[in-house]
Amino acid sequence: TAFFVDDIYYQLKNGELFPFVSEKAFLSSFDPSQAITKSSDFLSLYPVSEDLLGYADGTLGSFDGSVYILSNMKSYPIINPETFVSMGYDWNTVIPLDSEEISIYEKQKTFTRSQMHPDGTLFLDEKSGKYYVVSSMTKHPIESDAVAKTYRKQKPVLASLEDSEKVFSCNLKDEDLTLNIYSCTIPVVEMELFPGNAYEISTIFGDDANLQTMNMTFRTSFTWKNFMLSLSNIKNRILTNYNITPE
Repeated sequence: TAFFVDDIYYQLKNGELFPFVSEKAFLSSFDPSQAITKSSDFLSLYPVSEDLLGYADGTLGSFDGSVYILSNMKSYPIINPETFVSMGYDWNTVIPLDSEEISIYEKQKTFTRSQMHPDGTLFLDEKSGKYYVVSSMTKHPIESDAVAKTYRKQKPVLASLEDSEKVFSCNLKDEDLTLNIYSCTIPVVEMELFPGNAYEISTIFGDDANLQTMNMTFRTSFTWKNFMLSLSNIKNRILTNYNITPE
């Protein structure tokens, strides 16, 4: 239940009132009409928590030149614009934050393409029209309308399960006949436009085979462009992780 008292929004949880850090934070989860207006005397009926409530999990916020993913009272600074776009985010959904709003979150290390979307991230499969939400680092389908309504304030990351199931293949070649080691190579350039960061590896043999181990390695070719990109990423990590303002 939500309340509005003396220009502050509160949520009643387990017999305790939790104030929202700002009106914008409240509106990321509720409509104004959902808050019951009360007088100041109402605050004497319940203990008021010192912990402030923030934005809905999965919200994108910007502060001091960086964009953050807000989830479970933690803020994840996105390392660069390329990562922002490749993970399916929309610049139009980024909410400007003030110093008080960002201060209630525990800052994490930079968010890169190698990480999973944080809890609260909402996905929409454009072809099927089905919604999915990330919870406990797992993508769950939203089956009921009642649950879907709880995410109505959040804009989903557009995705296509069909398009994400791209297949890349190569033929195994003998690498060491004595040790029965086989290998194959797929150019990484073929995966540059691959949406997301999840991969499934499988093998198909022409006859019965006992596979003991399978290893997969990603390598980046040494080029001037890749070298400068690596330096840029290292710089961004240092600036973000140590709260250094670029001059």
